[in-house]
Amino acid sequence: MLQFCRSNHAYVVVGYFPALTGKMTNDGMEILVKNDPVMRRPYIVMEANPKNLPHANAAGARTLSDFLLSPKVQNFLLEFGRDTSANRPLFFPVNATKL
Repeated sequence: MLQFCRSNHAYVVVGYFPALTGKMTNDGMEILVKNDPVMRRPYIVMEANPKNLPHANAAGARTLSDFLLSPKVQNFLLEFGRDTSANRPLFFPVNATKL
């Protein structure tokens, strides 16, 4: 796909990870949009409503949610990837201004 876009001088929207890791060769193409919050793809954690799903592990889901949203994990996400060639986070915390 990237080769087709490159040969036709087209723009294409692809994930940052495939381009960064080389899973999609990007010879001669440039990443134009970096660090734009609108272009970020959020990861979402949802807890099942125990009233609707009484057999769901609501306590485990709450524990996982609290862990993922904890300042420790959010700070980890902010720093993860800075030691790569991208020299920037690979994930973005929910709200970096609160950390």
